[in-house]
Amino acid sequence: VFLRTSVTKTKCYLGEQVTVTQKVYSRLDLRGFQNVKFPSYNGFWSQQQENTSNIQLQIENLDGVNYYVGEFSRTYVFPQRTGQLTIDPTELECVVRKQSNKKPRNIFEQFFGAGGFEDVAVKVKSKPVTINVQALPDENKPAGFLGGVGSFSCKVEVTKQSVKANDAFNLKISINGKGNVKLLEPPKLSLP
Repeated sequence: VFLRTSVTKTKCYLGEQVTVTQKVYSRLDLRGFQNVKFPSYNGFWSQQQENTSNIQLQIENLDGVNYYVGEFSRTYVFPQRTGQLTIDPTELECVVRKQSNKKPRNIFEQFFGAGGFEDVAVKVKSKPVTINVQALPDENKPAGFLGGVGSFSCKVEVTKQSVKANDAFNLKISINGKGNVKLLEPPKLSLP
């Protein structure tokens, strides 16, 4: 049984999204997880994907050996400073079912195979992952750049198309897209 932390990229720009996936690999029957200790993601802004269902195990071949693999965590991180940033190891206990040397206590255990297996907690720890974060290029930097890294669209709506002096109206600006949307600064308006 072992735990692996993987990232979508090990070299990125300041504010660029990196997806961190935690997977457990086992050749034994996985029964569950307990005492999970996630990394603190120092130097990153992070958001964990909501896991709405049970962990689905799949078979994956790694170096010629088949493993039961379960993805138990997916986190989106956005680096907040440049340089070498390290994602600390994740630790957890996997409950695995393994064959036991215990003798069946009665005829029913012998007939139904009980007593031949036991659930055991195994502590596992992933390796740390280092990401090289580069500064955003200053060349061709757009005027009014607000720190958004990704692909965005902007929509502006007003409640009234024409107004008289000193009349009020609502202005709504919506920004959608992929990237660090939640980290964007509000746009500065230049109103007459």
